[in-house]
Amino acid sequence: MGFIPLAPGTAAAAATAFAIWLWAVQSMGLLTVVAVIVTGLGVAACGRYEQDVGKDPQSAVIDEVAGMLVSVLWLPTPLTGTLVIVAFVLFRVFDIAKPPPVNLAEHLPSGWGVMADDLVAGLYANIIVRVLIWWELL
Repeated sequence: MGFIPLAPGTAAAAATAFAIWLWAVQSMGLLTVVAVIVTGLGVAACGRYEQDVGKDPQSAVIDEVAGMLVSVLWLPTPLTGTLVIVAFVLFRVFDIAKPPPVNLAEHLPSGWGVMADDLVAGLYANIIVRVLIWWELL
């Protein structure tokens, strides 16, 4: 995904959203474990990768995978296609716009800086989806 020439982060997040929808997650506990593992691997891999290619390389997309996972964590199951699409769109908006503290999170050292902005963007998306559900708009 990271070597797709146009919008590799969006492609990775879209592939993750599609996988979540196909998986039709019934167990948020399992999805949480997957998110934690992906995040841990991402921090380690991105820290090492940054040493080789520079700060927050566009070809590193595991951060988008982790952020997309966070955007749907502990939402009502089963996750509908509409819910996953809304979470995806909101996640990408927050990841690209980088409102505070998303923009501050990317300044953390090493692999944490690569991962944290996407994790915070995913958290923002998750909160907005919850509000939309509460307002019965989703």
